Order: sequence, then C-alpha cells, then structure tokens
Amino acid sequence: MVQPIYILPGVNVSFSSPDDRVGYYELSCFSSFRSRPAGMDDLIMPHREIGEAWNVGFAIMKTEQRQTTMTKMGFFNLVDISDPHVPSLGKQLSWDYYTPSQWSGQIDALSDKDKYILGQIAHTSKHTGVPWESDPSDDVALGSQQRDRLLNELQLYFTNYAVGRYGEAAYISLGDSEDMKEMFTQSKYFTNLRDKVDLARECAYHVQASNLKFIYSTNVGYQPYTWDNTRTFINSVAFSGFDILGLIVYPWPDFPSPESFLPSLLAEVSSWLLGEGKPTMPIWITEAGIPVNDPPLPDFADAGNKIQGASRYGAASYCVKFFVVSLSLGVERVLFKEYRNPVLDRLEAQMNFGTRDYDGYPLPSYPALINAHRLLDSAEYLYSSSLSDVIRFTFATPRTYIHIMWLESAPYDRTSSVPFSFMQEGLRTLSSMDNIVSCTDMTAHPCSIDTIRDKLIYVGETPLILITQKDEIDPPSSSSTIATPTSSSITSMTSSSTSSSSSLAFTSSTSSLLSTSSTSPSPSSPLVDIPPISVVASLIPSPSSSSVMNIIVTQSSGEALATISIPISVVNQTSSSSTTNLTISIHPVLSSSLDSYGRATWSS
Repeated sequence: MVQPIYILPGVNVSFSSPDDRVGYYELSCFSSFRSRPAGMDDLIMPHREIGEAWNVGFAIMKTEQRQTTMTKMGFFNLVDISDPHVPSLGKQLSWDYYTPSQWSGQIDALSDKDKYILGQIAHTSKHTGVPWESDPSDDVALGSQQRDRLLNELQLYFTNYAVGRYGEAAYISLGDSEDMKEMFTQSKYFTNLRDKVDLARECAYHVQASNLKFIYSTNVGYQPYTWDNTRTFINSVAFSGFDILGLIVYPWPDFPSPESFLPSLLAEVSSWLLGEGKPTMPIWITEAGIPVNDPPLPDFADAGNKIQGASRYGAASYCVKFFVVSLSLGVERVLFKEYRNPVLDRLEAQMNFGTRDYDGYPLPSYPALINAHRLLDSAEYLYSSSLSDVIRFTFATPRTYIHIMWLESAPYDRTSSVPFSFMQEGLRTLSSMDNIVSCTDMTAHPCSIDTIRDKLIYVGETPLILITQKDEIDPPSSSSTIATPTSSSITSMTSSSTSSSSSLAFTSSTSSLLSTSSTSPSPSSPLVDIPPISVVASLIPSPSSSSVMNIIVTQSSGEALATISIPISVVNQTSSSSTTNLTISIHPVLSSSLDSYGRATWSS
C-alpha cells in the first residue's frame, strides 16, 4: 500500500511508485484538508473544486510495430497522428471543412504515418458551397440544377481516389445523422437519397475510383424503440445503394453494460439485412463511447438533460466491453468518439468522451482500448460462454487463445470465481494452468497472483484478460498475422530492432512522449518486479494567491522522464506565514483497489 506524501511549501520530497510495469497509473493530488477547518487555508487543484483531487494519468506501454493496414478500431474525431500507439483508423474528413486539394493533402499526411481517414460528404461543400442536403427540402424531388452541381463537385473530391489511390481508405460516409433531422420524415427523402448515392457512384466510376465504398449511419440506443429509424432506412429504396451500414451507438442516458443490449440490437439489425437480401453487408459502429464525470458533478448533462456519466475507470471498462462484444457479434470496425477531450467543460457530457483529458493526460480508457486493439486486431473470434455470472469471450491467434472475461451486471466491490476448466471448454489444445502466458487487467497491467489460485480465476466487474498458449501452433495464413514488438524511438517513431521496449505515455500540452529504459515484463513471467519510478515534488510559494508545484518523474537511476508543473490556487489565505499540506500519491490502478464509484484508492 502506498503511503501518501505530505508536501509543504518550498520543501522537496522524493517517493517511489509501487510499480512501474506496463499499465495505467495515476498521480493523485489533493489538499490534506478534505473538510477545511475554520480559518485554515485550502488548495484548489487545476479544473477542480475545493476538496476535489486532481488525478494526473499516465500509462507505461510497450511500443509495437506500426500497423500498415486499416485496423478494427479507430477514433471518430481528431487524433494525434504522431502518437505511435493509436490504431491506424482515424477521424472523419468532411467536405464542409476541406477543399478537394486540402482533402488530398490530409490523406497524404495521414498515409505517411500509416493512418487512414474516412471521408464524409455532408452539409455544404467548402469549395463551391454546393449543399448535400436536398434544396429546398426533401418534400420535393431533387432538382436538376442541384444534381448537376453535385455531380461536378463530387468528381473533384473523388478524383483523389482515382486508379485505386488510397485504396485502404476508400470509404465515404454520406450524410451526417440525417435520421435525427426533420428531413428523414419528409416524403421524398429516401428517393432523393437514392438519387444522390447513385450520383456518387456515377462520379466514382467517371474518375476511375470504383473502389470507393459508401456508408450510411443511423443513431441507436439500448431501447428497442430507438432502432426504428435503422429499420426504416433498411426497408427504404435508398438502402441498396450503400455498401456499409453504420450504427451510431449512444445508449443514453444510462449506458448499460454493452453485453446487455448489443446482442439483441445486432440480432434485429441482422434479421432486417437478411430480409432485404443483404445478410453479409458489413456493419460498422461509426460512433461509440461514454462520457466521463469524474470527480462526479451533480449538474453533469447532455444538452441540458442531467445524466450520471461514468468514472474514469468505469468508462475504460465500458469501452473495452463494447469493442469485445461488437467483434463477437460480427461488427467489422468500431470508431470511438474522441481521442482527446476537445474543450474544457466538466459539465457538458459531449466534451468528456476522450481517452485523454483536455490537458492531454491519458485516462484509463487510453491504454485499455489500445491494449484491446493490439490483442484483437488480428485475432479470430471463437465463441463466448458464461458461468456463475462470469461472461467470457475467446479469440484465437496462431499461437495463443485470448480470454476476456468480466462479471455481468455487478457492482465494483463484487467478485466471483470460476474454475480454470472454464477456460478449457471447447479448447482441446488447452491442457493445464501451465499454458498461461499472462494474466492482466484491461490496461495490460499484470494481475496479482491471487487472481488465479487453487485452479480458480477470480473475476470482477472490470475485464480480466487471460492469454493461454496453444499446445499446437496454427500454420500461418494470409488472413492472420502475429504482431511482433519492436524497439522504437518515440520521438522519431522509427522501428529498429526486434526486442521489446516500453514507453511512458505521459502527455500534456507542454510535454511529449518519452522512452523509458526499463525492460518490459516477459510474457511468460507476468509478475516480474521492475525498479520503481521515483517522483520528486516541490511546491513553490508565490506572493500572490497561487503557487506552482513541480513534479519530476524519474527512473531509479535518477534519469528524469517528465516534469509536470501544476498551478495551484490558495483560497481563504489567512496570513503570509500560514501553510497547507498537499497530499500526493502515485499508484497503479487495479480493479482490486476500486471504491464504490469505481475510482482508484490508495490511502494510508
């Protein structure tokens, strides 16, 4: 257990983290006066209220070989293309923000980083102001003038894909949540939409970009009545003109666990596709995620409607489950809403979907989603099963089985055990516990040895990942690859050797990704100890009502990895000589150390 360190103004204090193996960590800063005595000073952390802690997240992650193909996971909105860890599938590239030449330049810039971007035709073209939406409305048929203008404009954009160029990224989304707008109910909407998708197809053919595929997305929740617009679209005359069905999945306001509603949703959608003669039409989740409200604020809301939101760790758990369940149901790709929170607004749910906070520091969902992506992108789904309220999803690579399991509909303080034989079900090549390669939490942090004991596996609400080795190795095939970790310089992102390394994802608006020299745990020894990280913190007093605390993170060798400068406001200052203690702790966030709200707790 980590002992909190009490910092006085002007005093340097060194302490060590309990662990620096791969996984998610947080530096917790809070005033030692949770309830401020009368006449005493208190401190306000950045973006926090009096008495609230500020948790600075960071992740120690293996740097792996860059993927050069489009991944099963991505982010809907802007990503940092210099981040070596993010999946290759990126944001939306919309014609209302880019001219045809700018569109090409954006794709080129991402292609150089082995990243792929989706196009979107919606609203009004930035180039000449041609509207995508029917003018004047969808109560009348699409006019010949708008048809001609659309034909000319689309050809300019689609020329970027001529002769197979950007083949991996040749996907265009047509429209922007049109099922949520008045046009969707107007009498000519679907015939006009069919005319427009036919125009898009004709343009692609004329510029020799017939490889372009068109996506249409509808919005769904977890209640069956929210699926009606999807069924309406599938049954319409416009549906057969599209190549991919996109689903925008936000189960407002409750955001139940994905395994409780995704299977019934996808079963219904699949039945509708079968009824239209397209049972194999690819399904993408084109937006998903959950807003983070942590520390929780009572006025947290979406468009004025108050919602609870999720804890930092609860959001990571939801997103990993969503990805795993989606793949198990045949979804081809999943795009999560935000890579990083775009605006600092703790009360607006739409501004808190990111895997990094507004300052750029990782949240638990950052390493958790990247870990899930790395494990499952080239894996094949086998099956799922359940026992004692524990649900398990099993995937296979040529060398291993990947078992991801959690306790269904459980509070954070509940666990359940299942026998190790539960892992053997259906796997004739898994013979004993000797086959275990690793056991980690969802952020790839090695689990306690107590997680597996007496041939029992102890599982909680957050996903547990158990990797077991096959007794017989599958022969390589063209559809399956093994990702090999490589050493990489984070600043230049150039692969150099076949040995593994780890990097410290400790990013803010003023700091960059930095490499560590500590070795990563061996896959066959997931519980190996590594010398801890040392943290030096000093609070520099100021004659004004604010101070700056500098925290320096170092390796055991003394080499500095990163420095954080934390602005702190001092309120109710009684005199220039008064002091207030600041409590800081650094810890790994493990599922066994979560309080009833799903937040990490390390206290004396």
